[in-house]
Amino acid sequence: MSIKKVKSSKKNGKLNSLNFKLKYNGNEMTIEYNIKDKNSEEVLENIERCRYIKKDNNNIYVVNEDFFRKKVPDVWRYDIYRVNGQNQYESDLYSNDCNPYFNNRFGDDNCDHADISPVKCILIIESPHEHEFDENFEPIGPAMKNTGDNIDNYFMCKFQYYILPKLINKCKENNHDLPNKISVIISNPVQLQASLNYIHKNGIDKSVRNNVWNFLFEKGQKEKFLVRMKDYLGGENLQIIVNACTRSKSGNNKTCFVQVRDAIRTLLNETKNKNIIYFETESHPSAWHNQGITFENLRQSQPQTQQEQESE
Repeated sequence: MSIKKVKSSKKNGKLNSLNFKLKYNGNEMTIEYNIKDKNSEEVLENIERCRYIKKDNNNIYVVNEDFFRKKVPDVWRYDIYRVNGQNQYESDLYSNDCNPYFNNRFGDDNCDHADISPVKCILIIESPHEHEFDENFEPIGPAMKNTGDNIDNYFMCKFQYYILPKLINKCKENNHDLPNKISVIISNPVQLQASLNYIHKNGIDKSVRNNVWNFLFEKGQKEKFLVRMKDYLGGENLQIIVNACTRSKSGNNKTCFVQVRDAIRTLLNETKNKNIIYFETESHPSAWHNQGITFENLRQSQPQTQQEQESE
């Protein structure tokens, strides 16, 4: 792929945009990054100091391929138990004391652990950002700050407007027998840092995050995501999928939410397991504290037809 020369943009003597060249899985992408909210010299210093960056002869900041080898894996975070054999459930934070890899605030464990329930609820969120990595850019786990807190509070029953019990009731309304234990997996379809925050340390530019997310998803992460999902959904046990990806849109690209829904549609068409229920939330968990999440904001949905998809 040939890269045309693109000059950095300045206004009032200050740098207000530059270009990143990304390499992933044998593919390349050049993207403009608009500097906002911080002193441009400080942002530029962060970028040039980053060990994953090299400036080429076209004045483009090339992101080393090693940057996209830092993967935040899916985790098993919660268990939901039937209370005293009745049709009521309560959640429990799974506590892991023996896996040093997931030495994080939630005590996560691997999704292939022998003790994980054969019945799972897979909460799909998007991609890791700042707090999912340590100061040396080593992975910690998904949903480590506000997103994790909101999952804890609104999805796992700790506040009034909880989601999970109502989702379970919806499963029962559709004649699905629920077991004594359901394990909750938190999954990022793109397990890499699409926001590039470790490089510029300037927060989330949604346009950059969305476009990089789409690039990574289409060039290899989607295939890896589907492999993981097939593993989670195998057999004939009931499985619950909750698509909570962001719906923010950049340019002509489909949203993360729609891309994941399309991938799940493909998966459901291929799988032999007919005991899979697919739900959608109206927003990403990071925004749940801004919206009192009620049952009306969580709907059971079948992945859309091609005609419905094109109308979005």
